[in-house]
Amino acid sequence: MQDSSWLLLGTALLATAATVFYMRERERTAKLLAREATEAAWAAAMSSADAQRLRSILTEFYSTNAPDGIHKVEDLVARLVGGPPCEVGGVTVGGILWTEPELFAKLESKYGVKPTPPNPVSLTLAAPECS
Repeated sequence: MQDSSWLLLGTALLATAATVFYMRERERTAKLLAREATEAAWAAAMSSADAQRLRSILTEFYSTNAPDGIHKVEDLVARLVGGPPCEVGGVTVGGILWTEPELFAKLESKYGVKPTPPNPVSLTLAAPECS
């Protein structure tokens, strides 16, 4: 082979390697960005008003009816609002697994008591005094 042929071959190999590297990095970056977006969505779901309400209901329910199961509250909330994957019955699951009525029916059949929302705190606001 002549020198120009070697140069051409080397340039082609270098260009191919650069292209492969670029494509892999692009794919890796896309996966990282997708993961960050997914984790942000999980965090938003777990801090939503629905999640806070469910957490309060389930914490009260387990505290009263099954104190040994209180560790399940966060996982149950995640399965109702779409939080991060967790282990349910030895299987890792993600996404929404039940609706609130379905979960409450399961808890009622297991413990004989249906979860109910906690009593709202009543606030008494004093009217400002006018002089």
